[in-house]
Amino acid sequence: MKSRVSDNALNYLRDELEVTVDRIQQSLEAYSEFTEDASELRVANEYLDQLGGAFTMMALEEGAQIAHEKRRVSEAIYDESMEDIALGRDALLRAALQLPPYLEALSTGPRKADVLNLLRCVDDLRQVRGAQPTGGGMASHPGCGDTVDHVLVRRLRPSFQRALTSVFRGQEVP
Repeated sequence: MKSRVSDNALNYLRDELEVTVDRIQQSLEAYSEFTEDASELRVANEYLDQLGGAFTMMALEEGAQIAHEKRRVSEAIYDESMEDIALGRDALLRAALQLPPYLEALSTGPRKADVLNLLRCVDDLRQVRGAQPTGGGMASHPGCGDTVDHVLVRRLRPSFQRALTSVFRGQEVP
């Protein structure tokens, strides 16, 4: 990953990238409101192609990955080849929210947290369409463990905290 994108390339494309991201978000929101009309999904696909190409030209691997995965999920929704279309729609909308902060962070060099958020979205998009996650959201970065099932963690956290509190108080663990 480049720590800082060329200022010239970024300045030249920044406004167009922001407009493209806004149009993607608008198209996806319009589709989520009126799911019977898939024309907005096709519009979003065209903008996703444009965005993925721009990220590829600037050698922004993470940005290109999320654009391509969003495109694959939107195609699976359009073709109705996905098991849970509502889940796919939600994943697309969540991923769309990650792009503006990523674009904003490019001027200062993306922080590790921005890149991890983007890569987690890539893994979420892959899982939604039934593909294996890349593990890039966690495992490929130093200091991060394997991918964690966040639902399981949320469910187990209260039990763990009660047991830990009992240990600190010198009581028997329930």
